[in-house]
Amino acid sequence: ALLRSHELTAREETLKVVIELVASGRRDVETRTLAARALAMPGIGAGQMLQTGYAKGSSSTAITPDFSRHAVGGGSQGKYFEIVSPSGSQKRVVVRTPAVPNNFRFSADGRWLAVHFRDHSVQVHSVAEPEKPVFHLPRGGRRWGVALDFHPKEAWWLYADGSPALRRHDAATTGNGKDPVVFNAPGGVIGLTLAPDGTRVCVQWSGGWGVVELASGRLLWQRAETSTLAWPVWHPSGKTVGNGVENPYRFVLVDAATGHETTAFYGHQGAISHAVLHPQQPLLFTLGWDRQLIMWDAWSGQAMGHLPAMVRGLAIRRDGAEMAFAPEYLGTSRYEFAVPRVWRTWEAPLIPGVSVIGLDVSLDGRWLVSNSPGMARLWEISTRRHVADMPMQGARSNRTSFWLEDDTLLHGVDGAAGSIASGHRLDVRPMLRENGGSFDPKETAVTDGGPRQRMSDRRGLVMRRADTSGTVLEPDGSQRLHLGAWEVQEVSPDGQWAAGEGSKQGEYVVRRVADGGIVLRNPTRPWVNMAFSPDSRHLVTAGSTEVIVHVCGSWREVARWPVSIGFQGMGWVEFSPDGRHLATLHAEGTLALHETAGWTPVVHLRPPGPIFQHSGTARFQWTADSRRLLVLTQGHRISEWDITALREELGKLGLDW
Repeated sequence: ALLRSHELTAREETLKVVIELVASGRRDVETRTLAARALAMPGIGAGQMLQTGYAKGSSSTAITPDFSRHAVGGGSQGKYFEIVSPSGSQKRVVVRTPAVPNNFRFSADGRWLAVHFRDHSVQVHSVAEPEKPVFHLPRGGRRWGVALDFHPKEAWWLYADGSPALRRHDAATTGNGKDPVVFNAPGGVIGLTLAPDGTRVCVQWSGGWGVVELASGRLLWQRAETSTLAWPVWHPSGKTVGNGVENPYRFVLVDAATGHETTAFYGHQGAISHAVLHPQQPLLFTLGWDRQLIMWDAWSGQAMGHLPAMVRGLAIRRDGAEMAFAPEYLGTSRYEFAVPRVWRTWEAPLIPGVSVIGLDVSLDGRWLVSNSPGMARLWEISTRRHVADMPMQGARSNRTSFWLEDDTLLHGVDGAAGSIASGHRLDVRPMLRENGGSFDPKETAVTDGGPRQRMSDRRGLVMRRADTSGTVLEPDGSQRLHLGAWEVQEVSPDGQWAAGEGSKQGEYVVRRVADGGIVLRNPTRPWVNMAFSPDSRHLVTAGSTEVIVHVCGSWREVARWPVSIGFQGMGWVEFSPDGRHLATLHAEGTLALHETAGWTPVVHLRPPGPIFQHSGTARFQWTADSRRLLVLTQGHRISEWDITALREELGKLGLDW
């Protein structure tokens, strides 16, 4: 029930329950699964009140990115604000102001503080010497107040006094009468944020918003949407920028180069007033006038957690390890923010509505290719970087790509009646050096037969020729085994056995490769997947309702357990390269991990958030070092389970296996 609530406190509270279960002797798969689900969730622990006084009434609060300085003031406190050190190591400074403060904004380097007042004027103060402002701008006669943001590294800032003119002010300059105009917006400017590299600025004006290139003053794009945020939010990479908009109320992330919407976040029942992106994880936090703080997966737009209470002054420390906010009518507290070590998503725009086909890890363990209808994606595993997209149209559109040893891909192409007629070798090496984009790879060769499945030794590829005979293709392009005209899905690494559908409908068979003799017949359930163990000692068959394990040679059944994937679901099974673990699709959105020593289930892996738990058929594969499971789900989403980190975290709870 705690986990289903998806509250930001659920992780901490669930782990307390796990500790109680372990203390009472419960060290079983259910307890381990509960712990794994909690460990996969982001969340906050108990709050620690900052020694900065109370943010009374409707006062505001802000904190520097490194959490070294905290500003608070306004509301019933009157015409002054305070700058204090949350740790108490610095002297508290009280600064008198000409009006009641309404909002604060620190520069990215923590050197400057902008104080926005209720009369819509603004002052800039040096944090080192805050008593005397270094910049003051009255509201004037404009409808809108003053908008201002600081360059992330240099000592200058951009501002607008409510007019369309966006100006630049250097900190060393006295007065602002000669500040140059860098851009004239289509309407009165109401908010702005400089990009992380300081070369562009996202500007909000009455009735729209867009991104401006500062060097040329050119408006790169604009969107006709009414903003609800005080200022827009950039992703740390500078590739996307976000804004709260209305009709309907939502938060949108858009491509910073084109303005095309990449993700929309629906869930608030009112205007979104504040947003923060986590600096290290694909997480977005939004505050709304519906009195909710919501945590989102930044790439799917799905809610991952929430705090049903009105809060203010939300901030996340630069390293992502702490969060600070002020609950309504209370002082600001800092919370340890638990970033999951055991589960995370990879950052790339989703492809809405597409199913999944397969994925393959390169032979050296560096690269991943994933396939969905009409698209193949390349990834760098160590950095989780999305490298490139490859459109796969026509006969290529519905097949899986496999790596060969020289970092080229072999992609199946359809023949008559949907069979794989041939394998087309694609040179993707130029793409591996790029950073995003869409490419049409060069085709260098065509093989006689198309790839069906990667063998469990992680080297050979099971191939099927146009004449229905089979072979095993080695990474260097040589063919090690030649099979008869059988329907073959999987071949044992030692080359003795081949498994696939039988001649009779509703059965699968295992044959001796030497003479084609059938050594095992078994009835099948719809959509069966089979895998031999890396040592060729066992065959595992995964269907939509059960998983069966046979001993090769004697063909004795040694294990069987039920799964619940659904009638249309396809079973999936993957041995870790070291042969110690078996991963199977256990239920919709849930993987099961078994030890191969006794086929004992050790943990069920269920990701946090409803979108990942109901994401349709999944494909997954181990990394070459057997540390991580990479999972491809609907929408061409990649997530990972770090099994080594999971065992370390479970070990701290007394739950390692």
